[in-house]
Amino acid sequence: MRCPIPINYVSAITSERLAVPKAIADYVDAIHLVRLPSRHLRDTHLALVPAPGARQWFYRGQEAPPGRGSGVPLRVFVSGPQTRTIRLPFLQHQRELVSVVYRPGVLYRLTGVPQGRLVDVCAPAEELFGAARSPPAAVRAFDSVGDGLRGALPSLEACIVDLCEGLEPATAFDAVVTRIVTAAPHDHPCVRELADECYMGLRQFERTCQMRLGFSPKVFLRLVRFAAAIEMKRGEPAARWIDIALRCGYFDQMHFIHDFKAFTGSVPSALLSAGDGGWCVFGDRSSTGAEERRRPTVAFA
Repeated sequence: MRCPIPINYVSAITSERLAVPKAIADYVDAIHLVRLPSRHLRDTHLALVPAPGARQWFYRGQEAPPGRGSGVPLRVFVSGPQTRTIRLPFLQHQRELVSVVYRPGVLYRLTGVPQGRLVDVCAPAEELFGAARSPPAAVRAFDSVGDGLRGALPSLEACIVDLCEGLEPATAFDAVVTRIVTAAPHDHPCVRELADECYMGLRQFERTCQMRLGFSPKVFLRLVRFAAAIEMKRGEPAARWIDIALRCGYFDQMHFIHDFKAFTGSVPSALLSAGDGGWCVFGDRSSTGAEERRRPTVAFA
């Protein structure tokens, strides 16, 4: 259940979308620099909106909660692919953090971990990459740049390049996934055509999707289309949902609402705002006598 967050807290959140350096553009879709208000609510939970790609979160260790049983502050988390909103256990304690959004399938190539195990999961980076490959250099840089994390971004880029040095080579499957993500959402071919492009039978293609993406092909295509609709709303806040739905390839508004509710537990009309660079604000309507008030909830996208 989402917890209410005051409007002044919501308006104080800023999220800046940074340019992805060319050296990591094949692996990373986006980098967000997120700043949260200086005052935090004890019982506030910030949720992450569903998306087909995994994310890696870097933040200042001294403000983070202790590690699981180790007593050592955690500084790097990984959130896997998602089919629903999940709570991030560290955001409540942060003032500033960097979010790296990987392209779908890259986390499998980095870790070899079947992505079905990571769907809707958030875990410390060392549990996935191992202590030797967790990025300590970038973390030390974060701790040395004073009040801001922007100065540590070159170290973060070097860290990701280092992680990707031993990356499994891209396959025909990876090329097809990249094309799906970058194509217009109304122009996705059917699953059988995608399997043919990968030189796979239909069942082999479905197994590969589950292994490398964490989803069945149909769920993956739904998530890509849903993410495109959210991104379109973010860029065109005045656009009507029905127009966005049709432009993204939904049959009609009810088709879009069905997916929206399935992935967020809410409805499109509850989206109060979609900030550029990574967060959305939802509001729940509740009646108290003749009054109706909105209770906003922050969700990063």
